[in-house]
Amino acid sequence: KAILHNSVINSLRTKVEKFDNIIIDAFTTRTNYFTYLKNHKNVSKDVILEEKAENKYIAVACASIIARYLFLKSMDKLSESIGYDLPKGAGKQVDTVLLKLITEKGQSILKNIRKMNFKNYTKLIK
Repeated sequence: KAILHNSVINSLRTKVEKFDNIIIDAFTTRTNYFTYLKNHKNVSKDVILEEKAENKYIAVACASIIARYLFLKSMDKLSESIGYDLPKGAGKQVDTVLLKLITEKGQSILKNIRKMNFKNYTKLIK
């Protein structure tokens, strides 16, 4: 998430000349956020990570809605492309679909459809 946030921030900086603040809903601590970005170039240091930011700032709430919409559309497209209804999240239903995919299509099918650090995946591979 930190890498994606930083990428979007850098992209917006090329399009928006003036802004008051860069506020991110705090999904981690400030220290961890910058640790995730330690090997990346052009790290925006002037970000504010604030808990419950979507409840305080309309722009953060709007960004959250847009991001969720794009995520859902991407999941629908991905599901269609592999012929499976891919569940969202990390519950038992995800484990079931991952196991079925691995069994029917092989482990390599997952390299393009999962988060690299997803616990469901590492648990099933073991």
